[in-house]
Amino acid sequence: PLAPLAPVPTFLEWNGFYSGIGIGWMQTRVRVRQPGGAATYTLSGDGIPTGVRFIGRNWRFGDFVAGLEGELSVHELKGGLGVGVGGTTGAFGDHLWSAGLKARFGYALGRVLPFVTAGFAGTELHQHSIVAFENGQVRRHLGYTVGGGVEVGVTPGIALRAEYEYADFGSENYVHDAVNHRVSLSSHAVKGSIVFREVPGRGPGGVLLPGRSGSYLGAHAAYG
Repeated sequence: PLAPLAPVPTFLEWNGFYSGIGIGWMQTRVRVRQPGGAATYTLSGDGIPTGVRFIGRNWRFGDFVAGLEGELSVHELKGGLGVGVGGTTGAFGDHLWSAGLKARFGYALGRVLPFVTAGFAGTELHQHSIVAFENGQVRRHLGYTVGGGVEVGVTPGIALRAEYEYADFGSENYVHDAVNHRVSLSSHAVKGSIVFREVPGRGPGGVLLPGRSGSYLGAHAAYG
């Protein structure tokens, strides 16, 4: 007679490698300080969604899940500050991408995994004169990110995720209009994603094989 299939061990749920893609909404706050004044302006996508791509690894300890995740977001966020607002010479900003390396901590409730995240964040901003567009600089910012969300398993290999994330990218100096600008960046983002999880293979008698053995599904998108 055929040997019965072994039950699926619960420790394999929310354990292993995963990758995902998603879209979201993001808004960036730019604080400009210069001799004689300071003001804040907002960068938004004007209806253009943010594209999200990430890859990570989970480790499960009982009902607790710890993980490490790398993420890249591509967006088209623009905005400006009028001349003379807050005593400044004005500015215009273009924010195209941001990235992060985050730790994840969650609590498994069957197919539902609520989680929080914290880690490092980086981005790049092009800020220039609102009068002469060629007069400006590109600077990279480094800071931190925190957030939280929930992931719901749909099949053994696919989950859906919704999350919120806040990032503080610190301050950098920009020079345009013959004036030094101290620029601070922070952002808010809401994202929805589909996650492709590692699916263990089966050995003799239906025993699940942990690790990188088994089937997987993936997707890739690029912009040039």
